[in-house]
This record gives sequence, C-alpha cells and structure tokens, in this order.
Amino acid sequence: MPTQLNATKLKAFLTIDLIFLATIGAAYFYFQNQGLIAVGSKPATFEYSDLAVNPSELYPGEAVLISLNTTNVGDIEGNQTVNLEINNATKDAKNITLAAGASAIVEFTYIDTVVGNYSVRVGDLIGEFIIKPAPPETSNIILSNLKVDPYEVWANETVTLTATAQNPTANNDSLTVKAIVDDALVTSKRIELEAGATQTVELTINATSEGRHTVRLNTLSGSFTVVKTGYHTLMIGRSGGGSQPLIFTLNGQEQRTTYQELLPVGVYSISVPTPVDIGTGILEFVYWSDGIKSTSRTFTLDKRLILVATYTLVSGWASCPSLYIWNGTGYTYVAEVSNSGWLGDISHINANGAIVCAEGKRWD
Repeated sequence: MPTQLNATKLKAFLTIDLIFLATIGAAYFYFQNQGLIAVGSKPATFEYSDLAVNPSELYPGEAVLISLNTTNVGDIEGNQTVNLEINNATKDAKNITLAAGASAIVEFTYIDTVVGNYSVRVGDLIGEFIIKPAPPETSNIILSNLKVDPYEVWANETVTLTATAQNPTANNDSLTVKAIVDDALVTSKRIELEAGATQTVELTINATSEGRHTVRLNTLSGSFTVVKTGYHTLMIGRSGGGSQPLIFTLNGQEQRTTYQELLPVGVYSISVPTPVDIGTGILEFVYWSDGIKSTSRTFTLDKRLILVATYTLVSGWASCPSLYIWNGTGYTYVAEVSNSGWLGDISHINANGAIVCAEGKRWD
C-alpha cells in the first residue's frame, strides 16, 4: 500500500515533468517563429472579401456587376472555383489560380428581366440587388445601320454590334438599347441624346455554340456564325460574262465557281484562267474584288473571306451578269441574271438573299 511519502514524491515528479514540458513547448514555438525549426507548408487556402454589387437597383435587362477580392493565404500556389449564387442557385463560376499570398479581383456580370429582390452569395459573402419595373419606353430616338463584326467567329470570341442612334426631336431623349441573341436578352445599354444629336452605339456579346445565330438590337436585326475553331469560310465567285461556272485552281486542286468551303486557317494560292471561251464569246480577267489584278496570287485565310474574279467581254456576246448582295462584311453570290428574267424586274432582295420580284413580274 503506497505510503504518504511515496505519494508526495510522485506528485513532485509530475510537477517537474509538467514544468519541463512547458519549457520545451515554449522553446519550440520560439524557435519556430524565428525560422530555426522547419514546419510543413500550409496548403493553398482562399479567402473572399470586399463583395460589391453595382448598381444595387436597376431595370429589367440591365447588367449588374458583382466583384470581390480573393486571396490565397496558403504557402503554395493553388486554384479555386469561385461560384456566383443568385437566389440560392449557381449562375456562374470562374476558376482562378493564385500564388501563395497573392490576391485578385473576380468579377461577374449578371442580367435578368424579372422584377424583384435578388440575393447574392459568393462563398460566405452576401449581397443583394433589386430589379425595378421599367418606366414606359416612349423614346423618339431612331436606331439604324446595324453592323455585326465580325460576321464569322470562333466559340467564345467577341462579336461587336454597332448602330447609329439619332434624336430627331427638339428635346433631350433617352433609350435602352437591348442586344438579343437567339431571342434571349444578352446585354443592354442606356443612352441619352441631346436634341438633334447623333451617336454610335456599341455593345459586345460573346459567341457560344457553333452555328448561325440571329441577333437584334431593338428593332434592327442581323446574324453571325460560329464556326469550328481554327477554320474559316472561303467563297470564290465570278462576275461578268454569262452563267457558266469558272474553272480555277486552289492550292493546285481544280475547283469551280460558285465555291464555298470551311477551310483551315493558313496561306492559300489561287489561279484563274484568262482568256476564257464561253462558247458565245471570249472573256478576259480584269481584277479581284480586293483590287488585285494578277490571275495568280496568294492570300491568308484568317477570317471569312469572299473573293470575286471580275471578267469583261472582249469578243462575241454574253448576256448573263452575276448578281451579288452585300451582307455587311462582303458580297454574297445570289444568281445569274439570265435571259429568263431582267434585272429591272427585281423589286428587292430580302435578308436571306431571296429575290422578290416587282409587281406583275416573274423570276424563273
């Protein structure tokens, strides 16, 4: 049975051990803080701060900018997916990579058309904004001359929409200009014009999926096409001298007009013949649509390109000129104006290139 003396000795030993461990612990943390003891690196850890929602009140179709500061408080580089939640639903996400101790501003743009209160959450940061009913649009500002540039792009490239805005009245006026792609509102801008003033309006949109997309700027309409990355459309046509196709060579391969193909970006060589016998007459090459006058040439295909070889009749006869229309970026072949119809019989050509005849006329 332990005696009181043994218990006292045990207590003394335990006390000495605790003092010793405390001393060792203090020394360890001291040497660690002085960098004399190596410790494991802290993994990449991202902290969010300074959430900003601007503006806090807006009208349907207007854009709200949501931004925050992100810092990697770890000891090594890392990446993080930053999720934007609107009304508890994830609406956007961005992946960022930061070095140890580095910070970056992350920005989101959000557009909605439904009136109401909206909550914003990024990580543990919370914000809000309000979409108010829009005032009745009574603007007298006139939009015209829509241009879509470029007409042909790759996925995730930017397309710029420009138009001319004119205020024909004697009073200051304002207008909300809305960009609608495939019937979905993408972005908008509010403009104000003084009496009698004119200005250029510019909005940018991002191309997404491959294919042709319709675009509207309020009442103006147009389109653009998203093609396979690394490729662009090449069109070769002939103008003047009948309806027979023109035989030409492209990179040493024989082709004929009207030629249209999606080709890899690169440098190409093309050659057209001169003179050309069309049976009823002889044609002679004059120039390409970009002004070059050589029958053999090279060109770089780095965007949608239309090249038209223009010929003139030097002997005999040819009554079939080619008809092309301007699509906003270049000329597109429509038809040969043959003996079965007269150019004067055409009333107009609609947006998809179809020929509309004058009253009482036919286009066969």
